[in-house]
Amino acid sequence: MVPAEPTLIDFVDPATVVGLSTATVTEGDPTAGRYVHIKYPVLTDAPALNRMLKAGAERQLKDFRRTTRGDAPPSSPSRS
Repeated sequence: MVPAEPTLIDFVDPATVVGLSTATVTEGDPTAGRYVHIKYPVLTDAPALNRMLKAGAERQLKDFRRTTRGDAPPSSPSRS
């Protein structure tokens, strides 16, 4: 069944989720060259999910390192 308003997106306000916070994986120096900042959600009562999310962020960092090895850093983030 197609909803009456197919363009509406249901979402939950993160401020209302009990036990929700964020963690960060960073590498480099934001003032000198390459800098990576990955933020991911952490839920107090979901240690297995938290481990998976952290592993995913670390995998993204590893993939970034591998695919950009030797590339010069951009002068500023690109904007779409």
